[in-house]
Amino acid sequence: MKHLLLFITLLYIIGNPLQGQTPNVSFREFELNVLTWQETAKKSTTDSIKEAVMENLQKTFSKLLEDPQSFSYSFDTLKNIGKLNGPEKEFRIFTWNIFLSNNTSKNYGIIQMNPGKNEKCEVFSLIDNTNLDNVGNISLKPNNWYGALYYKVIATKVGRLKYFTLLGLDLSTDIISKKVIDVLYFENSQPILGAPIFNISNKLQSRMVFSFSARVTMMLNYDEAIKTIVYDHLSPSETRYTGQYEYYGPDFSFDGLVFKKGQWIYTPDVMPNKPTRNK
Repeated sequence: MKHLLLFITLLYIIGNPLQGQTPNVSFREFELNVLTWQETAKKSTTDSIKEAVMENLQKTFSKLLEDPQSFSYSFDTLKNIGKLNGPEKEFRIFTWNIFLSNNTSKNYGIIQMNPGKNEKCEVFSLIDNTNLDNVGNISLKPNNWYGALYYKVIATKVGRLKYFTLLGLDLSTDIISKKVIDVLYFENSQPILGAPIFNISNKLQSRMVFSFSARVTMMLNYDEAIKTIVYDHLSPSETRYTGQYEYYGPDFSFDGLVFKKGQWIYTPDVMPNKPTRNK
């Protein structure tokens, strides 16, 4: 009963976001409300409440981000929500997640476009679907997103088309984590995720997903010094665990991807300038 009353109160707050206030004040008050909603979702033992609160947070945040003044607002007070800017501030991506009772996590995301001279920003909600088959070879729309918490964006061009390569983390389960290399591009002003530009031993893929033990960390980053995406080579702790990714971890060698002629070319045994591990 306590959870139900709290949930009804939250829905009322979310359904009536900060009317009649100036934009900067409303942004600040929204940030404070988000902290409350996140804490409520974290403490709840009911997945349906957690997901409903996060979905309403996403809906309310998406509406708020349509305001062109919001594009220059930092939202620095928001905890546990990642903010990633396009290299030339073409867009922003917000990502976050929640942990569910079955020891899995669910990702949420929003793409906000730079308004330019428009009266409002275009905003796209990202709907998590990490249970996709053949995920390495398909392009996806925002409503069918291979969810990840993005922390790095790399801009490249193929002809007139600009690709934004995204590096991200998916805290998949309590025993397996994932790192993701995906690609964002825009077709008729609509975002598309995934493109066949990863050349792995002369086979093209649309994205790369690495699975490994949740007890270890995997380095995946862009090395500016050598212009290469560098990542840990993963191996099972023993050969008998081949294919069981809860036993996979770094083996102290590094592989890489170098962008040449419109493709990320797989390069084994690279030597990174300064390897760093991101949690």
